[in-house]
Amino acid sequence: MLYLGISEYFFKSASFAYFTTGAFDITLTTKELYKHLIQNPQGIGSLFSQIAELYIMSRPLMVRILTTEPPVINLEPNNFTLNIPASIVMMTKPKNTTEEVIVSMDFMASTSVDLAIFGQRLICSLSLNRFQLSGPESNRSSIEVLRFENILSSILHFGVIPLANARLQQGFPLPNPHQISLVNSEIEVHKVRR
Repeated sequence: MLYLGISEYFFKSASFAYFTTGAFDITLTTKELYKHLIQNPQGIGSLFSQIAELYIMSRPLMVRILTTEPPVINLEPNNFTLNIPASIVMMTKPKNTTEEVIVSMDFMASTSVDLAIFGQRLICSLSLNRFQLSGPESNRSSIEVLRFENILSSILHFGVIPLANARLQQGFPLPNPHQISLVNSEIEVHKVRR
């Protein structure tokens, strides 16, 4: 039996490193958005795939999501959350022209993180807990802002999160200088008493 301790600092350092390299900058094209929307044929996914066919597929659309600062990681017993301060930019690119920004807004996404160890890699997967647009308080109750927030939340839930999870499934290599084979690994989050 081997116990391996990884501190919150380890994850915060990794978050900062990935942030500075631009790894959290994701651009989805019309085809990628459409592909992720039709993979969820029930309920809201079906509705969005119909909307995509009618409106999005008729003109090239790109959604760029980029973090505005390193994601904030919180480790608590039985709870690993990742709060992502970011911006979303929706653009269109008509033929033979440069990109035109349709809308740009800041948001905060709160996700839960599941961790597992397979072989010598740490595998992560995200699930969206909360999504909130940032804006002037006077506009927070606006029906248009709330509708837009719901649309963006769905794009995150059905498009961006699955894309991020596909990349996270590749895993992060664990340091293993003595070639120890990890079998039946379990991950538990403990709170350190100070």
